[in-house]
Amino acid sequence: MALLTYILIGAVFLGTQILDIELGIAKLSIYRLMIGVLCVLFLILMKKNDSRIKLFRNKLSNYYTGFYVFWFVYAVISVIWSQDLVGWLKSVFFIGTGMLAVLFITFFITKKSEIVKMYHVLFSMIAMHNFIGWYEILTGTYWFADLNKLDKYGTFDSQPMTRIPISIYANQNDYATMLAVGFFILIILFFYQKSNFLKFSYLIVMVSSFYLILRTQSRANLLGLLIGISIMVLVKIGPYVREVLMIKTVQRIVLVLGFLMVLAMLFMEPVQEMILTILTDNRYANVDLSSSKYNRIYLLLNGLYFLIRTFGIGVGAGNIEYWMEHLSVFPTFEIVNIHNWWGEILVGYGLLIFGLYLIMYVSMFIQLYRHFKSSSIHFNRVSSLGLMGLLGAFTVSSISSSSMMFAEWQWVFWGCIIAFIKYSEKTREVTHSTEEKYSKIVTKSRSVENGQPNIY
Repeated sequence: MALLTYILIGAVFLGTQILDIELGIAKLSIYRLMIGVLCVLFLILMKKNDSRIKLFRNKLSNYYTGFYVFWFVYAVISVIWSQDLVGWLKSVFFIGTGMLAVLFITFFITKKSEIVKMYHVLFSMIAMHNFIGWYEILTGTYWFADLNKLDKYGTFDSQPMTRIPISIYANQNDYATMLAVGFFILIILFFYQKSNFLKFSYLIVMVSSFYLILRTQSRANLLGLLIGISIMVLVKIGPYVREVLMIKTVQRIVLVLGFLMVLAMLFMEPVQEMILTILTDNRYANVDLSSSKYNRIYLLLNGLYFLIRTFGIGVGAGNIEYWMEHLSVFPTFEIVNIHNWWGEILVGYGLLIFGLYLIMYVSMFIQLYRHFKSSSIHFNRVSSLGLMGLLGAFTVSSISSSSMMFAEWQWVFWGCIIAFIKYSEKTREVTHSTEEKYSKIVTKSRSVENGQPNIY
């Protein structure tokens, strides 16, 4: 089952452009085919009461997978108040396949060796997309992109530096988001592996990914990358910084300098422009929104208006576009997608799902931090640190794409994170059990030496 799951993970990065079958109403990709195969095998294992698909009590990883199941159920039920049934069906399909991917990964990837292989599958696919990106910017040949949209002004032939990597994705923002998220898997492998050759390979792909993100000019993903790496550095050096900050004089100096720095930055025009651009800019999303630089803000305001009108339950799965087209109160400039992952969850699925998603997100980070602090196993510490960086980066990188709902690869990454947390919970439990047994043996030995009765 682990082998089939590796194929599932790798296949999601092939999208529907590589090795797919046209079915008329939809495309059957290798990833979707593997979802179907694993579904059948999963049902067989359930019938046989296989131990691999049993849940263990009081494990946070179970609640994480449970949330995705609940989200899917909520999305299905939302058909009751949905007005666009085609949009509803499309979103339910992607949430459903995403939920299944999360379940399969967490059930069938449980050992350290399997998680390492899973990381290597991700590395291989990220490297493949790096190759495609470099091929595009070096040759100007695009196998999967629509150049009428990507190269609207026809500059790619005469000005090679204007070429933008996109690979199989809908636009360069989606491509950059995948590279930014995958960057932290490369970091984990780089610090875990001892082979210098492998380290060099990971480093090459990391540098390449960073440059390709620069070429996409996706500011949100660059900022996300910076946030993720900063989180890793702060967590790593946190204990040393804390010791220094315990000195009251240092605390006062840091607070004053920090306040002055923030104040100065807020009044700096370049900083203001950068923040506004990240929130509102769509120049790189293959849509013409030049009529207003505040388009994303207007779209979010419309979304909040829809949320109020639906009394917080959301407009229903896949129905934001319908509401944006027919019921908006702020200008949309003929753009109906809300262009914000967090807004998409909040407006589409309401306060309940959004609140649970936030709780899960924060809980994952806290859980990873605890594993990093408490574990003495190098692999656990490196993975926890890298995945914390990934979570930090995704908070901003996710607003770069017009919609993360249809980015099938993102569901696989969540499955990988939960699979690692589940593995960490087991290793932590085993470690604590071993320490407890050792403590009892030591106590028993001392009791015998002191002539005391053996209470065990």
